[in-house]
Amino acid sequence: MTGTERRLREAFGSAADTIDADSLKPLVLPTRGRGWAVPSLMAGALAVTLVGGAAVGGQLFRSPSSSSPALAGGGERLVAIRGGGAVVEDGSGRLVARIPGRYVAVAAAADAPSASAPPSSSAPNEALSSLATATSAAASGTFTDPTSPAPSGKPDPVSSEGRVFFLASEAGRGALAFYRVTLDDPSAPKRVPGGTVRTSGADGAANRFAVSDDGSKLAVVGNTGDRAEVVVLDVRTGARRTWTARGDRPVTSATWSPDNRTLGFIWPDKDGEPGLRALDTGGASSDLASARPIGAAAFPSNAVVNAFAYDPDGRTLTAAVQGEKHGDDDEAEYTMTRLDARTGRPAGWRVVLPTDSFSFRPDASGGHFLHVIDGRLGRVDGGAFTWVTRRYSEYRDAAW
Repeated sequence: MTGTERRLREAFGSAADTIDADSLKPLVLPTRGRGWAVPSLMAGALAVTLVGGAAVGGQLFRSPSSSSPALAGGGERLVAIRGGGAVVEDGSGRLVARIPGRYVAVAAAADAPSASAPPSSSAPNEALSSLATATSAAASGTFTDPTSPAPSGKPDPVSSEGRVFFLASEAGRGALAFYRVTLDDPSAPKRVPGGTVRTSGADGAANRFAVSDDGSKLAVVGNTGDRAEVVVLDVRTGARRTWTARGDRPVTSATWSPDNRTLGFIWPDKDGEPGLRALDTGGASSDLASARPIGAAAFPSNAVVNAFAYDPDGRTLTAAVQGEKHGDDDEAEYTMTRLDARTGRPAGWRVVLPTDSFSFRPDASGGHFLHVIDGRLGRVDGGAFTWVTRRYSEYRDAAW
């Protein structure tokens, strides 16, 4: 029996304990030639548990109603990749508009770029400088308390009608083409100049594609043949730069620092330990090994960072972490954890997730995060994770 099956059985048992079995007629279900007497309402209780939420590690992650304060965002909009297409939805997963074309990933710029503005040339921020290690105490996130502090002191913009999104479309044999679309006219995506970027990776395009906050550059990380590769594309001119290194160690989790110059990604060390890296894309080197390691995070030896994103201040990162495995079923705790951008050490904010997350998208404030987990859409607001969709819904990526 897997850990998930055991947790569901425990949840079933807890629900069954609240029902008076003497008042029910048994329902007999055949299982491998042996009858299993289950009161019908007890089975109904399990169905409620499965549809209404998922019990993991003693916590219940519920699907919210559309009137939930976390979803009543007014003008809040997100772009999601589902069923091979791109759609505009509100924060509760309701369809607003469809975007023409077929796509595999989406990323959003924090600021709308001006067509006449020159490419960003700002100097690297504190993501590449010497930072003092954060000293705030670690705090556990909660699932139900809406008063938990958000991970950013900024307001709650989430999304507005003027937001700019970039879509990645498969262009054959591992190549990606890119399109720009705005929420005020989602019916007219425009092709980004510069041709296609050829890359491959086991984690899908959502984990390897990112746009800088100012919307001036796209980054794709991955592997081609026996080389690890990072490609940065200027969205106005189509000019590109490429950093490579020999070896088949996978490159994943592209994320831009708010300086619009530092690109973060995960590239394992030679001994196989996950390595968080920061690349100065304004530097002269084209050697991927020039990327600076972000210090070793203080996690148990078999904990894994699956994905991370720079926070708006550039001083911290938010990471999706698979904790240390334990027990007969190799169970682990899955969290979003705040890390120091220089040292990689936990820096005081933590939210438990229902299971592994390999890609997530923050909003411009750094206070909200979208997760696509096994085809299902979820979100973190403040200190709480909530499922947006009640079941598998063919989501591949989502951004706001």
